[in-house]
Order: sequence, then C-alpha cells, then structure tokens
Amino acid sequence: FSFTVTCQTPGSNAANILIPPNLFTTFVENAIKHSVDLSGNEAYVHILITAENNSLLFSCTNSVNPEDKYPETKNGGLGLTNVKRRLNLLYDDKYSLACQDNSTTYNINLSIPYDLYYSR
Repeated sequence: FSFTVTCQTPGSNAANILIPPNLFTTFVENAIKHSVDLSGNEAYVHILITAENNSLLFSCTNSVNPEDKYPETKNGGLGLTNVKRRLNLLYDDKYSLACQDNSTTYNINLSIPYDLYYSR
C-alpha cells in the first residue's frame, strides 16, 4: 500500500493558509477504504495540495479494485453528501468539486478560496 501527500504552495507560506477543520477527512477516509485490494494488486492513495491565485486545490487519487462492486448512488454516499452540504454552507458557489470514477482509479478535485492569517 502506498500513501503519498504532496504540498506545493509557491509564493505563500502554507502555515498561513486557513481552511475549515476536517474538510478533507471524508475524502481521505473514502480513498483508503476503497483502495484496499486483498488480491495483491497495487493499492495507493495520492494526495496533492497546491495553492495558487488565492485558491487551495485538493486532489486525491486512489486505486480501485475493478472486481469490488459498491452500490451505485446518484450523489455518492452519506459522507460525500455531507461534505457537499458543508461546502455549500461555507463557500456558497465559490468552490468547485469534481469526482471522477473509472474502473481502476477514483479522483477527487476540490478548489476552494482561502484566507491568509498573518500573526502580528
């Protein structure tokens, strides 16, 4: 199992970027849960966080075992539904969320505006 997190914040100090607590938790939990492959195939979760143009971009890609069948739901599971509801409350229409599913990978791309905190 491979798990990588990469943070790229050129020109800004990542410690000064404020985001709501646990905003990415559901995405990471789902990625780990659905990437587990007991057949011995490569399983991975790759997370990339970048900051540019006052937006924080979160990308999470995980392997999917094509033999595992999960019930199809129109808008994802309860966790994803709750995250979407929270994003709407926090950011209204100022965020974008894209979920892409194919037979071997699942990818989440989230873009949110961020505020900077500068201690004085």
